[in-house]
This record gives sequence, structure tokens and C-alpha cells, in this order.
Amino acid sequence: MLRTKLFTGSIQLNFEVASPLLIKSGSTVGLSPNAPDMECIRTMRNGVSQVYIPGTSLKGVIRSHAHRLLSNQDDAMFGSTTNAGRFFFSDAYSIAEDIKIGIRSNTKINPNSGAAA
Repeated sequence: MLRTKLFTGSIQLNFEVASPLLIKSGSTVGLSPNAPDMECIRTMRNGVSQVYIPGTSLKGVIRSHAHRLLSNQDDAMFGSTTNAGRFFFSDAYSIAEDIKIGIRSNTKINPNSGAAA
């Protein structure tokens, strides 16, 4: 038996990133000493290579907050490995033209904490 859709709709959000954000692409460029250690995830959109935030990353952040607030009730909303969720998140693209993409190289690791210094 098919479930009936009770409520449908969409929400469009605009947000501003207040601190550096890196969503790694997972691709490697080999062992070139001139290549950055990590690269931002990119996609082709309107014929231009563009950085973006995948919908799955947005869903993960919102699901994490929902889980903290709603305990274990979030599987019906966000889904699980066996069931589809009720929410769908699409990718987020920048509406600004002046995106600043920086490359940090030679990041020092603190030997005591293991964190970037």
C-alpha cells in the first residue's frame, strides 16, 4: 500500500558562512609537492567550475541538531539505511560572485594535541 503525501512544500534558505569552511572533494592529485593537501568539492554549473555545499552535508548538520533535540525520532524525518526519509536536501550554491578560496600549505601540527597549530 502506498503512503499518501499529507504535506508537501519547499523552503529556500540563504545563509552566510562566518568562518572558513572546507568540504573535501575526496579526490587526490598525487604526491605533487605543489598541490594542496585538501581541495574543496567542486561541480560544473552553467559551464563554470563552482564550489558548493552538498545537500548530504546540509542534511547531516540538520539531522545532528534534530537528533540532539528529538532523541531517536529523527529516522522517520531523515531516513535510515533501510528507509527513505521525508526530507530532501538539494545542493547549496553561492549567490555571491566574490567567493574567496584560500589555500593553506605547510600547516603545522601540534605534537601534543594533534591539532593544527
